[in-house]
Amino acid sequence: MLDGPLPAVNKCGMESNYPHNPHDVFAAALLRIPQHVRRLLRLLLPPELQILLDLRGLRPCNELLIDHELRRKHVDGLYQIPVRGRLRRRVYVYVLFEHKSWPDPFTALQVITYIISLMQHQRRMHQPFGIVIPIVIYHGSVPWQVPLNLRQLVAAPEPLERFVPDHDVLVLDLPRADDRFFRGPVDYVARLRTLVASQLSAQLPQEVQQIMGMISRSKRGKSWNWPLVRDIMRYAVAVVGPEQASDLKSAVIDGLQFRSEEEMRSAMDVWIQEWREDRLKRGIGPDPWEVEAEARGEARGEARGEARGEARGAELGERRALQQQILSCQTMLQQSAVGGAELDAMSLEQLRQRAAELLQRLVSGADGRH
Repeated sequence: MLDGPLPAVNKCGMESNYPHNPHDVFAAALLRIPQHVRRLLRLLLPPELQILLDLRGLRPCNELLIDHELRRKHVDGLYQIPVRGRLRRRVYVYVLFEHKSWPDPFTALQVITYIISLMQHQRRMHQPFGIVIPIVIYHGSVPWQVPLNLRQLVAAPEPLERFVPDHDVLVLDLPRADDRFFRGPVDYVARLRTLVASQLSAQLPQEVQQIMGMISRSKRGKSWNWPLVRDIMRYAVAVVGPEQASDLKSAVIDGLQFRSEEEMRSAMDVWIQEWREDRLKRGIGPDPWEVEAEARGEARGEARGEARGEARGAELGERRALQQQILSCQTMLQQSAVGGAELDAMSLEQLRQRAAELLQRLVSGADGRH
């Protein structure tokens, strides 16, 4: 997606091969949760559309995004919504979400290319064409005041206007949205508030502290919401300046009501283990991010110059963690698996390189993110 302060210096711009930025990843995570999308649509769609559309039947259909161009350009979320009444079997309605952290003047052009790519895919698959409602989730620091359709972009005299392809775009300007958008489950509210806070720069640690406090005070508490805490921390660390790292750490400790950094680490170790066990029970496998973190932690133990026996144990532990990460990533990427014997034959450095390559593919493109 086009993201960054200005197109000229935007490292995620249209001409760039940079796969994604932290804003894109965090926003996409929000837009992959159907109940959150349903809540947003009830506030965004005009009443006449809500009467026509059955939002209870909303379902994600990112599997339609198999077109190479759509995967390269990246769409944050695609949902199909059934139509009520007699038209139910004849009309297909899709909601296409895009995320922006700056007011990109070419958003209307970008969205219409997505729609054409989707229709080309439907034609090749002999599927009926659908009606697409594009929605932009925007959380930039200045109000959104750029064109919402192509006719506003093309300087055409009135007799020629009808030859300009066009498609309206709905925009949710989060920092200037009313309070209705920030009511609901803690996961939904915390993610929206974090997107807004990411643009506040110097105030980000204080905002993160308030958000963590809200999570800690919620009915299920911070332990149940560990995936949410983890996502917010990862995002905040990615967007905060180096000079604010210490303040951010203190904000997380205070917000989650830990007495010390050590207590926070101990709690997170427990949460990571519970999260991993739950994924294994459901047949999902370990979270590769946590496996990677575990491997880094064991490697740091060796780097600190601990006793040789401990260093050897750390190396063996790192090998096991890296092997598990490789196997998990292969499964998620639906690749032919490299077997255990082949992994055992690899050197530690080869395992590190292979794990890093797979993890990069997983988070940068294999699931549709650009």
